[in-house]
Amino acid sequence: MTVGLLFALQAPADSGLRSSEMFSAVPRLAAMAEEQGFGSMFFTEHHGSDLNEVPSPLVVSAAAAAVTSRIRIGSAVALPAFYNPVKFAEDVTTLDNVSNGRVTVGVGMGYRQEEFDRFGVNAKLKVSHLVETVEILRRASTGEVFDFAGRVHKLQGVKVRPPAVQPVLPIWMGAQKRPGLTRAGEMGLTLPLSGAPIPIAARQRQIYLDALRRSGRGEQDVELPIVRECFCAATDDEAWDYAAPYLSILFAEYRQFMKLPSVNADGSYQADSDASTADYGSLREFGRDRMLIGSPDTLVAEFERHQQLLPCDHWVLRMHFPGMPIDGLTDSMKLFASEVLPSIVVPTAN
Repeated sequence: MTVGLLFALQAPADSGLRSSEMFSAVPRLAAMAEEQGFGSMFFTEHHGSDLNEVPSPLVVSAAAAAVTSRIRIGSAVALPAFYNPVKFAEDVTTLDNVSNGRVTVGVGMGYRQEEFDRFGVNAKLKVSHLVETVEILRRASTGEVFDFAGRVHKLQGVKVRPPAVQPVLPIWMGAQKRPGLTRAGEMGLTLPLSGAPIPIAARQRQIYLDALRRSGRGEQDVELPIVRECFCAATDDEAWDYAAPYLSILFAEYRQFMKLPSVNADGSYQADSDASTADYGSLREFGRDRMLIGSPDTLVAEFERHQQLLPCDHWVLRMHFPGMPIDGLTDSMKLFASEVLPSIVVPTAN
């Protein structure tokens, strides 16, 4: 069992939290995460976000890699449509050398049309960008010299130096819908489940595993990760009271691009023309089966329940939400590490 952290480093302009404050804290947070027993550290990618989210996950990953020696480092997820695939491969292999073989690369198609417009990329080709970049990365990271002819990329004499330290780079692919879930399985990539409540996530995994088996692979060939929002405080009420205002900002950002209901600062939902007509009630109720927020005892119980219903071997926890002070994040990390991690991670023998 690996328990890691996901960071978007979001600092809304009106929050009083500066991006320089968040980004420059990465080395300190990485060192703290490793010392506390977390096993991985991932960074998101978005461009032109009003929340000032990370646009360059591999750059900030290098800052984390430089002050750690054990935890895995990577993207969750990078968006290949906005990269030259050879340069992307070079950046990944460089990071793998900086970290001495600790990179996990998460990739995704992208879903925000305005990002494609800013880069002048045809969004109708995003599947091709994703699939071709993964193939180029796989081959280039080994040091192989090769030509490549795809729908969007035609390359000659590709040679990436230095090659990756790892003989086979771990690659994750973000997906939510059946075509993407199937694609991840057929390509033999790891699927990080994210966002969906347990019953839906279980169905997503089954679609993925069916495709994985059709490709001639099995569960033993991949990790089974899940990404969850998480916050830990002394009591359930304290955890929700502290996290809800920042979660509301996160959901407001998502609503610009997805069919999600509005969330008030107190965690209650607003009904409007874009929202589902279902009665979601409070954010706290909506968070059940989707988030891990509460006291240490509650989180231990929730991890056990999740594991019974949806077994995972790599948890990636998002503990920082837009505008949250860094002290709030570190307090949650410390309490989680001291009171929850020992109950859910079995130490390995030296």
